[in-house]
Amino acid sequence: MEKDDKSLEEKKYIETATMAEIYIQAKRYKEGLEIYRRILAKDPANIEIARKVEELEKKLKSE
Repeated sequence: MEKDDKSLEEKKYIETATMAEIYIQAKRYKEGLEIYRRILAKDPANIEIARKVEELEKKLKSE
């Protein structure tokens, strides 16, 4: 794999709260939740993300 190919591949997996929100706005809650969980795993002290994970888990359970 060439260097340029690898950098494109890495960009494909960038996970941010903004990307999670885009999924949620598109009603793709599972994908948004997965991104939030990965963010929380990297930053367990992030209370805002922890709340969003909790809210989405409750939403998905009630559906």
